Amino acid sequence: MSPERTPHPEFRTRQAMADLDALIRAGRPDLPARIAARIPVETGAADALDAIRTGADPVSVPTGAGDALRLAAATPDDDFGAFIWASAILVRGALAGSGLGPELAEYWDALADHYRIAPAAQRAALANGIDRLAAGSGLDLDSAPGPRDRLTRPRSAVMPPLVALARRMPPGLRDEVAAPGRAAIETALAVPDAWFEDPGEDLPVDPARLSAEPPDAPGFAPCVALLILGGTVNAAARAGAAQLWSGRSAAILALDRSDRAAILGGLRWLYESDPDWTAEGAVTLPLD
Repeated sequence: MSPERTPHPEFRTRQAMADLDALIRAGRPDLPARIAARIPVETGAADALDAIRTGADPVSVPTGAGDALRLAAATPDDDFGAFIWASAILVRGALAGSGLGPELAEYWDALADHYRIAPAAQRAALANGIDRLAAGSGLDLDSAPGPRDRLTRPRSAVMPPLVALARRMPPGLRDEVAAPGRAAIETALAVPDAWFEDPGEDLPVDPARLSAEPPDAPGFAPCVALLILGGTVNAAARAGAAQLWSGRSAAILALDRSDRAAILGGLRWLYESDPDWTAEGAVTLPLD
């Protein structure tokens, strides 16, 4: 049975929908025809599915196209690519109110091992979508998506670029922001390899101070990186990172590509690893 969960309907649902939209738009152009061919007597199904691939709302799918989607989503061994793409459309539609929740619970319970062998971003998008359905509507799952199901990238891949970015903090600023927990912070930044997998202790950063660095200052991106690092082990920093994304998303998205990728990867890890992490009112996190 699924555990009781906090709904957080706005940001977390919008984020799950945005990730599924990205998966759907990235679908191969031949997927609509492959899926429609499963029920050849239906006409117009391929066109309806291609419209969804190019941006149409998947909440109201014509009957023939819907039947083809459900068949594809139930038969991964016949066409795995079609299985993943059809599942994404059905989950995305359910999040928008199509009423397919109970049916999707059966799919997840029966086919979870198939979802888990999809490419990481696809698997995470589907797992987070199912997770939102479970939290928002009491979807009754025998086994809900687990933490590893929901992660696009593991902690060990996300933390190194954040540490490298935090190390670029100007020395005077580093002395100032490290004051709340100098030993722990300096240890994390100096010898991080083991810390990537198991931090072992708190990282007592000051969310208010790290969030206050002006976006045009050289210490802005390093401060954001340190705040996210703190958020991996510290509830106050986790909340501070959510508030920072809500208020400073435009500044973060305007950073150079490597800094932006490190920060977005860290924020996404917080979103995917903590089912209660939410940045209400914020724009959704892109896959960078």
